[in-house]
Amino acid sequence: MIVHAFRGRPDAARHAFERAYDLNVAVGHYHIAGIILLNWLSILLRYQTDRVAERERLAGRVEQTWARVGEVVRNLSPRTAWIPVMVVDGRWQTVPELGSNDRARRISINEEFYGQVALGQGNRGLVKSLIDAWLPAGLGTSPGSVQLQAVAFYRLAIQLALDARDLVTAKEWLDAHDR
Repeated sequence: MIVHAFRGRPDAARHAFERAYDLNVAVGHYHIAGIILLNWLSILLRYQTDRVAERERLAGRVEQTWARVGEVVRNLSPRTAWIPVMVVDGRWQTVPELGSNDRARRISINEEFYGQVALGQGNRGLVKSLIDAWLPAGLGTSPGSVQLQAVAFYRLAIQLALDARDLVTAKEWLDAHDR
């Protein structure tokens, strides 16, 4: 799924995401099905940002899917599905409120967008804590030793260094990202 997206094949990615979603819903894995759609939403926001109706529809589907999770995953507010859309739309004031739910923030896509908002609002401490949580060995964290989604936190670390005008550290993070 993600490979298609990263290789610039959004239609193939969309088909793969939809198939994975359908398979997970068929067996009652609503939490995973929601994460699959949230991944697709994240890709859509990066590569086809102008598709406003589609991103609204996807966020709504994630919310509806997660509403079916019930007590299986405690503290997961279905409303957190909207965090990526809120970030892109500039509705930053609502993101910290939704992102304050610890379980919701552990979903890497939401946490990445939460970090983007924190960076934009100048909350460098929060950004640093997110990077530290996802990349525990800092610059020494090997990309193969963490979840694929942690790659986003290398980019966040690069942005943090660039915002501080620390080009040396930004280059070190960029090199770590490319390992």
